[in-house]
Amino acid sequence: MSRRLALVAAVVTVVGPAGLGCDQAPSAERVASEAVALEDLQVLAPGARFTSVRELALSGASLWVLDGGPPFLTRVTLEGGEVVAFGARGPGPGELLHPRSLLPSLGPSKGSVWVWDYGTGRASRFDSAGVFLASEPMDEGGAIAVRSDLDQVSFVEPFRVRSFGDGLLTSHFPGRVHRSSDLVTGSLVRADHRLAPGPVLARFSHHAGPGAGVPREWEALPLWDACDGAVVLWSPASSRLLWLDGQGDTLRVVPVEHRTGPITLLDMERYLRQMARLELGPDYEGAGIDFTAMAAARRDQFPQRRPLATGLRCESGDVAWVRLFDTDTDPLGRSRTWLRVPASGPQDAIMFPAAFAPFVFTPEGVLGVLEAPDGQRLARWRASGTGARSPDLASSSPNRRASHAP
Repeated sequence: MSRRLALVAAVVTVVGPAGLGCDQAPSAERVASEAVALEDLQVLAPGARFTSVRELALSGASLWVLDGGPPFLTRVTLEGGEVVAFGARGPGPGELLHPRSLLPSLGPSKGSVWVWDYGTGRASRFDSAGVFLASEPMDEGGAIAVRSDLDQVSFVEPFRVRSFGDGLLTSHFPGRVHRSSDLVTGSLVRADHRLAPGPVLARFSHHAGPGAGVPREWEALPLWDACDGAVVLWSPASSRLLWLDGQGDTLRVVPVEHRTGPITLLDMERYLRQMARLELGPDYEGAGIDFTAMAAARRDQFPQRRPLATGLRCESGDVAWVRLFDTDTDPLGRSRTWLRVPASGPQDAIMFPAAFAPFVFTPEGVLGVLEAPDGQRLARWRASGTGARSPDLASSSPNRRASHAP
């Protein structure tokens, strides 16, 4: 084995993104499906451009954006189009280095926003005009130690923070999160604004698939989100979505109407190519690596079957969206298809354009980030199909309204 081939093989062993997803085969109970065309998306605040959006959060008529580079924070008025951008790079008061989590404030502080920065180790609050209000050190137990490029080798989201009652919910990990499979060591906990871990609502190890914790690619791991005073948890151990109360007790259990297929050599080859590109650079193809042979030789480093979910977002207290698994457009398995799962009633599969990453789900539609040649832009899909369409989008891509069965 060449030195570079051995190097890439080592990357595969070390990175170990335990995925969560599946290229779905229809279940016995047929799931309705719909494909969203690129021209169905409406661009929001056309003048606003972003580099690497990490989170979107809706607060009333405003959409908050957390970007990976300065100005890190932007507030966009959805209907009026007002754009307020702020946040300078630095270690000082009101400055940011590596912000990862964002959450609009509720209660007396409504209208402001909290930002958790893992570079400065501080939680900071800004008002709606971008004025710095206050900051405090993050709790030592709540500051997650995560490898800096985790989002390039995995689709897990360890930094999520949500409002819940008079406090917050977040994930707590006792040690470093170096690979996806490390998430099985964590718990969903209640926390304060310093992210000091409090009571445990769920231990991820209790809900993980049977192979979770083993450093293999795409083992099934739990996912969670919270909105409207309810917590929704994807439990791979039972292939069900669980709705939990504030003590972690189960309120509702809903089976997901999909089943998984086997992980293929093509899935593994796509993943290995991504790891080689990250390790060797854009000229990795010139290294002469036989990725097909490597995938066959590394078969034991992947589970036999694809996991079911690679992402979870809630629309409301009784509706959740599950992102499925597919390597066709993303080698990490982040499918274009999301399954809308209500607490009761039929489930629908929605396939979004490859250039669109959904972040915020509402009964009216979906808000997300659109990759464009001149940077990332905000866009919205109206579920009713009656929303205004963006002329520049309609002219930039052929209609993709073909039916899709995930």
